[in-house]
Amino acid sequence: MACRICNEPAEDIAPLGDYQDWNCDGCGRYRISETLLAELDANKQRLEVEATRIWIAINRATGDVPNLSTFAAKQHNLIRG
Repeated sequence: MACRICNEPAEDIAPLGDYQDWNCDGCGRYRISETLLAELDANKQRLEVEATRIWIAINRATGDVPNLSTFAAKQHNLIRG
């Protein structure tokens, strides 16, 4: 499966609740909410690669897998049109 951020090959990990889980060599491990994925697909949008990678790195500092929601993506301007 392809990474939802950079579109490179990524490991698709079993979903956790409302979140799809990926592990990408370039982006690292992250989760994206089904709501955000549906919104991106419906609007033919993508996530900004570098900005989203920075968001993941900052949020990985807690030790948990970062969970990217629609709210967080909009709050941090991670969506490109």
